[in-house]
Amino acid sequence: SAGTATGATTVALNLAMELSLLDKKTLLIDANFEAPAVASLLALRSINEGHTWRTIAPNLYAGELSQETTQDIHQLLHGASEEFDFIIIDLGAAGRITQKMTDRRLLGRTRLEELIDELKQTSLSAQPTFLLNGKSPSRKGDSEEPSFQSIISDLGQRATFTLPKDHRAIENSLAERATLAEVSERSSLRKGLASIAAQLAS
Repeated sequence: SAGTATGATTVALNLAMELSLLDKKTLLIDANFEAPAVASLLALRSINEGHTWRTIAPNLYAGELSQETTQDIHQLLHGASEEFDFIIIDLGAAGRITQKMTDRRLLGRTRLEELIDELKQTSLSAQPTFLLNGKSPSRKGDSEEPSFQSIISDLGQRATFTLPKDHRAIENSLAERATLAEVSERSSLRKGLASIAAQLAS
């Protein structure tokens, strides 16, 4: 995520659920050290079960990383990649960016540009996939996507996706401590996530 409170954890959890519903064995890892939230969103005290992954639903497993356990991250991910079809990692907001920025003072576009600058300095070999989350349903949304595309156009992204703004579906999910597939099956946000999952799984 390019900033805090952008819905990254909600997207990660629900995308993992949608993949599992497609019979893809999926692992969701909460690696947001400063503010882990996956367990809370599912009304669980913890998603840690020693050295094993906790079963959340059929084909869906979850675990939480700490700064200490990241020492074994390469071995852990190597083992997980042989066991799971998909691994979704919720990293939270990019560390150095949020140290330098305050969400209320800077526009999302600025945060995204800062994030891209940092990604360019990494040695990531995979092509990134970007998601425009919370696209406005009004005419404003028509200008949001071209602006988003112009920012990421030179990063060599694998794909880009968009998700609609849907406060009611999110509120239902939070109130019930459940995924969108369970409580807001027909919402536009759930349908958008299901579509992304289907594309990734194809």
